[in-house]
Amino acid sequence: MSDAILHQWLEAQCAGIPGVRSGLLHLTTGDGKRSIVQWPEKAPRLAELLKAAQLAITHRRLLVRDDSEGRDAASRAAIVALPVSIDDESQLSLAVSFTAADPEYSKRVIAALRAGLASLPRHKDGALTTGTSDARSGGQGLEILTRLLATALSQENFKSLATVLTTEIATLLHCDRVSLGFREGRQTRLAGLSNSAEHKPRQALVEALTAAMDEAIDQHATIEFPPPAGQPGRIHLLHRQLAEQHKGGAICTVPLFTGGEAIGALLLERPANRAFSLSEVELCENLASFIAPVVRMQHEISQNWLQQNWRGLKRFGHRLFSRGDLLYKVVPLTLLLLAGAAATISVPFHITANAQVEGAVQRIVSAPGDGFIETVHVRPGDHVKKGQLLLQLEDDALELERRKLEGELAQLKSAYGGALASRDRGELSVVLAQIEEAKARLALIEQQLEKVRLTAPFDAVVIDGDLTQALGAPVNEGDKLLTLAPENDFRVIVDIDEHDIRFARKGQPGRLTLTANPRQPLDIEIRQITPMAQVKESANVFPAEARIVDAHGTMLRPGMVGVARIDAGERSLLWVALRRSIDWLKFRLWVWLG
Repeated sequence: MSDAILHQWLEAQCAGIPGVRSGLLHLTTGDGKRSIVQWPEKAPRLAELLKAAQLAITHRRLLVRDDSEGRDAASRAAIVALPVSIDDESQLSLAVSFTAADPEYSKRVIAALRAGLASLPRHKDGALTTGTSDARSGGQGLEILTRLLATALSQENFKSLATVLTTEIATLLHCDRVSLGFREGRQTRLAGLSNSAEHKPRQALVEALTAAMDEAIDQHATIEFPPPAGQPGRIHLLHRQLAEQHKGGAICTVPLFTGGEAIGALLLERPANRAFSLSEVELCENLASFIAPVVRMQHEISQNWLQQNWRGLKRFGHRLFSRGDLLYKVVPLTLLLLAGAAATISVPFHITANAQVEGAVQRIVSAPGDGFIETVHVRPGDHVKKGQLLLQLEDDALELERRKLEGELAQLKSAYGGALASRDRGELSVVLAQIEEAKARLALIEQQLEKVRLTAPFDAVVIDGDLTQALGAPVNEGDKLLTLAPENDFRVIVDIDEHDIRFARKGQPGRLTLTANPRQPLDIEIRQITPMAQVKESANVFPAEARIVDAHGTMLRPGMVGVARIDAGERSLLWVALRRSIDWLKFRLWVWLG
């Protein structure tokens, strides 16, 4: 006998009886082999169930054990074990554990179990049977179950599954009409109708079908109409109305259960002269236990993300407010307490931003005119004194021009002496003007000669411009050659993100941690915030200038980078942790809703 089929049968029986928490099937064959099937996977009180099942087989009698002593009426616990004779050699025992406030509820559980044993699968001559010799028993019944299960799994969505599945069942079981209903809340909605892809929810037939399904689901039992002789008393008023008002005949409605929860029902209709046999009803019940998980899975997959989240939220709420499931109560309560504590506890709030060290004053040494680099005396990192020669441009052309002008000036002075001796006032005036012009040109040349020798304007360190490999290279007037910065005077540029700029103020203190020396943070203070944003590393930032409060004993170099944390007061811990998410949500709501 297949354990999988026994497990499906056991799950259907336990789910159909209110209050049942776990169940167990204990099978002993003639050759001494034992098989144990339990529900659910981690069944509570498993040891007690197994012991009760073994006692029922040993003594071959019904066993009822009440463990409610010391408990309140609402939590009465009991175990019922029934022995079942399969054949002369094989013995099977069914044990269930349940809770109920009514002490007489055990009798109802026993009656329901005995009624359900009629559909218990049996093994006979190597073929799977349901206890009858009907043509649809045995291998053919298993073939029908396998075929329908494969059909259900091959469908892409819930609507096509419902239509194809009901049509296939109607064909295999020779039914006039087969309907599949799915439970939504406390009502059942018609999901599929055999040989019909569309149906209107408000049709009288649809309402009558779903009402009959609800009647079977509410009773957790299969309902046949007309009711066969010897069937336990069940209410079939809505089934009678369906048959009378819509010219129906024989009706069989099987509830679909999975995980102890009713998810829908399968309703089959035939002419009155072809009523459903016991084996066919049992086959439908086995079919329902097989396809119920598939139907539920396909329905959940076909829902959109909003419906899936809402379903999960309802499931969580049910577990949260129902009895048991302690974990679902402790974890949310703990998170709620932590959130409340985080909302009341104030912590320092810091603006974190990238920062870079720069010289307080940076002087660029540029080319005074067109020329060529002749000599270079410094490199980046060198310390220089005020007036120290940094580099020199070639001055050959200027020197030749200076000598030429000196010669012209000597000639003009000689001409001035001749004009003075001859007392020619006109020529004397012309010569004097030419002498002044030559002197001015000579002064300009000498000034240019001084500029080709570039010197340090103050005590500084060279931070940029390695020209030692550029000797003889041409330069144009205004080209950047060197960059100088004061030796011990620095500033810090803090790039404040636009999301945090509203919290930044002039005079705010902070701390700077440099990548080069993370063990020695530096105190800084914001002096100025640039009002214009800049794009750096794909982020919109506002550069802010900060001064280092005390850099004594710290080796700083322009260009060092690090991270600055600016003090911005105190805020709640919850706000500090979620502020970015809150800002994003507010912005998106404004974009979406205006």
